Amino acid sequence: MKIDFITVYTIDIEKTIAFYQRVLDFKVGRRFSPGAGMEIVFMDDQHGHQIEFIKDIKELPYSGSGLSIGFYVKDIKQTAAHLENHRVEILYGPLTLDSGVKLLHARDNNGLELGFVEQPVR
Repeated sequence: MKIDFITVYTIDIEKTIAFYQRVLDFKVGRRFSPGAGMEIVFMDDQHGHQIEFIKDIKELPYSGSGLSIGFYVKDIKQTAAHLENHRVEILYGPLTLDSGVKLLHARDNNGLELGFVEQPVR
């Protein structure tokens, strides 16, 4: 068994698509409307992973905490600069742990936490 995608309910699917395309270089994999008041888009990270975003007038959009999506990056400082250039809210970081792992956390347009991790070179 493996995870193929996660699902996030959103209030603004157009803004979400634009954020993930512009900031994180995701591509729209599939986009469709299975019924009135509902739209689904699968955003592809181009490495075989997807996030499914759903706008559904019958469901509440994501508005919580305690959930983050993690991304491994090659250069945490470059990632921080990229996020700042796109005016993405940075929650904390970049910071370096005693282990050498570097962390940065930000938020997407839905309030979902995005974690960025640079592993130390060994």
